[in-house]
Amino acid sequence: LISFGDSLYIFTKNWIDMKTNIYGIPKTPGIYQISKIDSIDTQGLVTGADYDPISNSILLTGYTLTPFVIKINEITSNRFSTGNVEKFSIQPQNSIQIEAVSHINEYQYYLTAEAHTSGSASLYKLSFDPSSIIENKIKKVFISVYPNPFSTETAIEYKLEQDERVIFTIH
Repeated sequence: LISFGDSLYIFTKNWIDMKTNIYGIPKTPGIYQISKIDSIDTQGLVTGADYDPISNSILLTGYTLTPFVIKINEITSNRFSTGNVEKFSIQPQNSIQIEAVSHINEYQYYLTAEAHTSGSASLYKLSFDPSSIIENKIKKVFISVYPNPFSTETAIEYKLEQDERVIFTIH
């Protein structure tokens, strides 16, 4: 589900033809009947979507036998399939199914993965720019929340592989 312009758009996970169908509804309160407005041949199951208004791009996450991301650039209308659609395979450690995506900035995204028999639930940071290949640009994020339980203050600490760590304190 993304917010784009004056509407909300739902990207489906379609097991039958491995495409994502796109449905739109207005953002304003009311009673609406949803209708399909577009479709993209993702050749996989889409599990997450996010729109970045700064770069005017959509990033979809999904999987077949391996996880992938699809970046849609040059969006001029709600017919997203008419934009520049690029699909990239990604290789996160110990994860097969990427579930969600959230943009950080124009070139960086957070991806989440559910627990799997070969690994645990994970958070990844995906970095790329227009002149690079997306493969091998994914890093696992390590998160700690402490103390647990807490009463008045807690800290959320995250660290990227081979990067500095960041600590947030919540009062």
